Amino acid sequence: VLTITIATSALFIFLSFSKGVEGMAIPFFTDRSSPTSLIVSPQQKPSIFEKRTLITNEIIETIKKNESIKEVKRRFVFPFPSSLRVSFFGFSFETDVPFFGYDTEKTKTKAQYIPVYLSPFLVDIFNSSIIESTPGVPKVSPEDVLEKEMDISFGKSTFIYTNQNIQEEKGYIADFLPEAPLIGAIIPYETAVRILEDVSGIKPSEIVHQNLFLEVDTVS
Repeated sequence: VLTITIATSALFIFLSFSKGVEGMAIPFFTDRSSPTSLIVSPQQKPSIFEKRTLITNEIIETIKKNESIKEVKRRFVFPFPSSLRVSFFGFSFETDVPFFGYDTEKTKTKAQYIPVYLSPFLVDIFNSSIIESTPGVPKVSPEDVLEKEMDISFGKSTFIYTNQNIQEEKGYIADFLPEAPLIGAIIPYETAVRILEDVSGIKPSEIVHQNLFLEVDTVS
């Protein structure tokens, strides 16, 4: 049995499991975009270099069995640095970017390219920090950068040396998602699992999930 309760003062939600995960309580927070959208976060987030799973596959499967939960999407961050190279209006950028695996909707993909999803706020930041300080360069809209291609180096940092495998991939901006972190980029979950194992040897069962995104009937 899965129960959801909300503290009246802080909208602090707990999932309590009566069977299989004794003593486990995971805090939930309502997503500001919808009263039926919840974001799950563990009570104590581990170091990104730890391999132990706090939100385990067992917990995820238990959540999925609850009739009030309509959809469960997983998100985890790569426990190693990654960088990307992209050009806009003649400006070439190469920088470190945290990459996340996330259960995105199915997207029509380009052959040999990974779809990349960004926060919608990044365009505003780009306009205010770079475009406005560069005379003669027009502001960009989300539509201007959709389909923009990039080179991604998983396992490589532009700031520090890393003694690990580096995997080069081609990517393109597929869409802007509110679930994407302001600092970071999302790629499809299954693709991220493959890259995670190729670069670091981490198995799917060892993945540390930072968040779950739930769609429920109602939150009251």
